[in-house]
Amino acid sequence: MGGTAMQLRVFGRTGMQLSVLGFGCGAVGGIMVRGDPGDQERTIARAIAAGVNYFDTAVAVRRWRIGKTTLAAFCKS
Repeated sequence: MGGTAMQLRVFGRTGMQLSVLGFGCGAVGGIMVRGDPGDQERTIARAIAAGVNYFDTAVAVRRWRIGKTTLAAFCKS
């Protein structure tokens, strides 16, 4: 990948720097709901390589019980 670095913004009063683009782990696109683990890992890796550091797992965790588990497994590897 090339191009410009991901823009970051301060998240409220936390001081955390979050990417202006987030990764939705819900059903839109379906990769994190219906994709195989290899595709999920490659997708997460590509998002991180692009500078994404905000992963929205709220709906995915509640509805499909995925998202945090997939991300945690990826981060441990």
